[in-house]
Amino acid sequence: MPSKTLSGALGLVIVPDLATIQRAYALAEEIMPKDAEYVLQEGSLPHVTLYHGKLDRIPQELALDTLHSLQSDLVGKSFVLNEIVTFGGKLIFWNVDPLCAGFEMLKGTHLKALSVANYLDRSSEAKALSEEGLSLTDAELENVRLFGHPLVRSLLTPHITLGFQPRISEVLATSLKREWSFEVASVELVKIGYPGRVEEVVNLVE
Repeated sequence: MPSKTLSGALGLVIVPDLATIQRAYALAEEIMPKDAEYVLQEGSLPHVTLYHGKLDRIPQELALDTLHSLQSDLVGKSFVLNEIVTFGGKLIFWNVDPLCAGFEMLKGTHLKALSVANYLDRSSEAKALSEEGLSLTDAELENVRLFGHPLVRSLLTPHITLGFQPRISEVLATSLKREWSFEVASVELVKIGYPGRVEEVVNLVE
C-alpha cells in the first residue's frame, strides 16, 4: 500500500505561549493602519515560521518525524522578540532578537525544518511572488527559487508577522523596539494562506 503524502502550502511553525499571542494582537492593533489589508488579530494564529513553502507529495511519515523532532528540540524553550521592522515594503515583522540566548539552536531547528523543501513544488515560485508583490533583494529572490521562501539559511529572520499593507514602509519609516520574552508552547504543521497567515493546523494521524 503506498504511503500517504501531503501537498499544498504547508509550514512548520512555532506557536508561542498565550501571553505572547495576546501581546502580538495588541501590537498589531497599535502599529498597523486601520485600513491595512491584513492585521494579526483574534482568529489568526501568531507564529514564528521555521519554514513554509508549497510542497508536492511530501511523505506524511517524513513530515511527522520532522515535526516530532522539532517539538522535542523546541517546546518549553524561551526566546526574545525585540525589533519591529518592515519587510518587502509591505509586511511588518516582530523579530526574534538574534543576540538572545538560544538563537543558534533556533537556526539549527530551521535547517532541520528546511529538509522538507526537497518536496518544493517549483511551479509555485512565480505565483507566490506575484500574489504578495514583495520588493526582494537578489539573494532573497534566489532563496525563493531554491526553497520557495526568501528568508532561509543565512537570511533566516525568525519573526511574528503583525500585518500586511502596500507601502507600509512609508508608515513605519524606522524600526521600533518592543522587547518581550516568550516560551514555545508547541510546534505545528500548518496550512499557510495569504499573506503567510495560518489557515489550519494539520493533525497528522500516526
